[in-house]
Amino acid sequence: NPHPLPPAAPRQTPGHAGMSSPPVAVPAAFASSSPLVASRAQYDALYARSVADPAAFWGEIAEGFHWDRKYESVTAPDDNFDVQKGRIQTRWFVGGTTNLCYNAV
Repeated sequence: NPHPLPPAAPRQTPGHAGMSSPPVAVPAAFASSSPLVASRAQYDALYARSVADPAAFWGEIAEGFHWDRKYESVTAPDDNFDVQKGRIQTRWFVGGTTNLCYNAV
């Protein structure tokens, strides 16, 4: 990576009326100088896994999320990912409740 990120450091954010809020830490994953996907070959392997078994692939990814209520299944039993078998449809993380904004921060 020709432009690695600098080390994470707490930063002050402006508050109301000139007050500042507590320091905000940058998550380690964003402060790392190593990319999450290091090569085209790694990307291709991840993509192939996501297509071959979407429930297993995205289930592994979702383990890293905070869930207010954990999902019962990654996809629904009647989901279809194959256009040759009919209309594509899926429901992700059935029964689960999360806040993706919370997870992004």
